[in-house]
Amino acid sequence: YQRRVRGRGVPSSVLAFRHRGQVVRLYTESPLVYLPTPDFSMPFNVLCLVSTVIAIVYGSLFSLTTKTLVWIKETEVKQGLLIQLVTALKGALKKDKKKVVPKETQEDAAENLDNKDNKR
Repeated sequence: YQRRVRGRGVPSSVLAFRHRGQVVRLYTESPLVYLPTPDFSMPFNVLCLVSTVIAIVYGSLFSLTTKTLVWIKETEVKQGLLIQLVTALKGALKKDKKKVVPKETQEDAAENLDNKDNKR
């Protein structure tokens, strides 16, 4: 009578070293690696997965076939929140690039020229 082992045996490892001029070898036990075995929960998992996929497909098809399509003008469509945020950020960045610097009046320009001439 031989005991049936469920799994796969892995060969033992060997550690070799010299001790007082002689080679000493140590062997470890060979471990048994258990392989996954099917059980009765697998059909249940497959049934749940298939039912979920069928429900998603049926729900999508039912939704597409029962809704009525209505034409909407582009002016009536509201932008989504993400698009509004991106548009606002682009506008803010454009304002930063085009900072308005007040132009010097003729008097200020003349004074600056006089000051430069006086410094020389």
